[in-house]
Amino acid sequence: MNLFTSNFATCGRNPKAVCIAVGKPFWWKGRNYPALAPTRAMLKMSSEDYLILYNEILAKLDPEKVVEELGDGAILLCYEAAGKLCHRRYVASWVEMHTGLIVPEWSEAGQMSFDFTG
Repeated sequence: MNLFTSNFATCGRNPKAVCIAVGKPFWWKGRNYPALAPTRAMLKMSSEDYLILYNEILAKLDPEKVVEELGDGAILLCYEAAGKLCHRRYVASWVEMHTGLIVPEWSEAGQMSFDFTG
């Protein structure tokens, strides 16, 4: 099983892409997994408050079931550029911690993993 993360600019046209953002680009026709999206209100919060609430969202989910539903090769998308703190990398760390599955950031040049768990 492989999962990756990326952004709409890099992988938005990839058939394995899955939107986990609260909003989607107007051209988006791909899959959505809203259970992993933050709320609109969270987008205006401090990073600290955002992570507290996002932890509450993830705590209600079963990571094994999420991985199964996303499917092999899924690329989890949001808007942030690679290397910036964002919820898709937080999801990747959550999956890694609970399942042991490594979830790298996907890019045209290859794969790279960013750890934002501190």
